[in-house]
Amino acid sequence: MYTTALAEAGRAGPRDIAILKAQAGRLGRSLGEAAIQTHGGVGMTDELPVGHLHKRILGVEAMFGATDHHLRTVGAAPA
Repeated sequence: MYTTALAEAGRAGPRDIAILKAQAGRLGRSLGEAAIQTHGGVGMTDELPVGHLHKRILGVEAMFGATDHHLRTVGAAPA
């Protein structure tokens, strides 16, 4: 939430944005996998929106860069 507040104020740097994208990718993937696991095989069918939402999360992660890429960016950026 701190990083999003910085971004809205225009004070977020590239390192802050990379941290936000890495966390969103990691937590989104974890949440989607847990939801599918909870619903079992039906979670991947068209009967529930869980599978569709998980595919969208994976698509967004691929579009904006994988979590590993953003973590490398954080590690390479000066503090």
